Amino acid sequence: MGSSQAKQHILLPTVAAGLLLFFASAGHAQTSGAGASQLVTLTCTGSPCPFGQTAGAEAIVWPSHVEPLATRLGYTASAGLFLPANIANGAVLTITSGVASVFAGLPSSASHRTLASLSAGDTFVVSGLAPGEVLSVQSLIVFTYEFELPAPEVPEAPIPAAQSQWVTATCTGNPCPWGPSLSGYAIAWPDNGQPTNTRLGYTFSHGVYLPADRANGATVWVESGTVTLFAALPNATTHRTVATIPAGGSFEVSGLAPGEVLSAQSLAPFTYGVALPPPPPPPPAGSGASEYVTLTCALSPCPWGPSVAGHLIVWPKEAQPLSRQHNYIASKSVYLPASVANGATITIDSGTATLYAGYPSSLSHRSLATLTAGHSYVVSGLADGEVLSVLSPSAFVYRTDLSLPPEPETGELMTAVPARWVCDTPGCNSPDWVGAAFTWPSWAAYPNNGRSGDQSRTVYSPSGGLLYPYMGSWADGCEITGESGAILIIEWQRGTDAWRQTLLGPGDTHVISLSWPEDGALIEAWPGSSISVKNCEPQPLP
Repeated sequence: MGSSQAKQHILLPTVAAGLLLFFASAGHAQTSGAGASQLVTLTCTGSPCPFGQTAGAEAIVWPSHVEPLATRLGYTASAGLFLPANIANGAVLTITSGVASVFAGLPSSASHRTLASLSAGDTFVVSGLAPGEVLSVQSLIVFTYEFELPAPEVPEAPIPAAQSQWVTATCTGNPCPWGPSLSGYAIAWPDNGQPTNTRLGYTFSHGVYLPADRANGATVWVESGTVTLFAALPNATTHRTVATIPAGGSFEVSGLAPGEVLSAQSLAPFTYGVALPPPPPPPPAGSGASEYVTLTCALSPCPWGPSVAGHLIVWPKEAQPLSRQHNYIASKSVYLPASVANGATITIDSGTATLYAGYPSSLSHRSLATLTAGHSYVVSGLADGEVLSVLSPSAFVYRTDLSLPPEPETGELMTAVPARWVCDTPGCNSPDWVGAAFTWPSWAAYPNNGRSGDQSRTVYSPSGGLLYPYMGSWADGCEITGESGAILIIEWQRGTDAWRQTLLGPGDTHVISLSWPEDGALIEAWPGSSISVKNCEPQPLP
């Protein structure tokens, strides 16, 4: 990309840098690892969210079996980047390329202190973290690393008599069958249980849904009040009663099916204790449980409505999966490219699922096979550019064998910044356009669209500074790959009212190819979305 002014990474915040109606350890051996940093995005899903709606940075994403945290100060991270103190103390960190900083602090702290700033070849041994603190390793640029984590300390026994939480559910999506909001008392499960806080279009103020693999074997006891346990699939409109526990009683959970979740609720305050079982070991490569995935419309028309959801196989990153079908972007990568899908064997171990194939741009995909438990299917005949998905209305367990392609060369990562398109020409009263965009050096891009009348717009950041998202003719040949969120590429002749647009989801790639008289491009996005860029060197404007 050339000039560092073009980079748009935003360091994650360290500042060193009627509820019943809607709800109706074994120690690990020492862990070693190596790899490349990942772009992690923090999204505001609660309160107080002091750093805006989103923030992002390159970071180490810790292995899931060490139970990293992905929440902080009202934010939910796209991956587990916060390592608990009982595992971080004694860790040996080495940066093998690039630079990175090591931060530590309590999850509730507005700022985390800097423990070390490391360059390629530097090693740091972590020590001195207090109980409850977390560690993260972040950078503004991609870096590679190695680490060794000690066996975790044995966690303390759960503390009884915890207080129930007043939980509010707010409609943030679709279908929201119980109105704009509702609330009640519930258990907010501990972070190491990896609870979720979304259901049927609602976002909850706390993580009230405990996944089946952490709920089975858990013990809940009640010291005051009465608690009812409910369970079902996340998208079910009603949840069944598992048990009602009076004061002085306890209950050991069992029998939840894969994909189901557990909640603990009451119409009045209560006190309780909970002991979770050890986390399950990671599944063997190529096996696992389906995940509940939402597809959100990113570009009109939206023939399936604002969003749709179901249980799908989420393919490994190494398979280079995609996340888009027609005008919808999936919350996870569920579309397997034909180059990997052809020759793969899909086996369903429990439940039922249907295999679909088609082009990412197509509204409908053809059905290849519907598999029940114990049956397999060998994929063949997918054309170049087609993708495979495995879908069910309910949870299922599967196995796959994939021939993974070599890791592709990555381009320079960029993150979209919030933007406001303001009509500030004399006499213009048209409302602002609000979104996000990728901005470039001021000498290489324009801050406005050059259009006239009510269509004239100049682009500003939320703080009022000029942004420069309108690329010049040097955009021709730029290779853009979606990394996260929804990306919209506009190819056009500056100042006109006609253009071509291309929607990208994570994994999609598009090479900008300007056709005369086109002389520029614009890359818009959902806030916090990211791209990687190749063969795209900003040049001075004429």
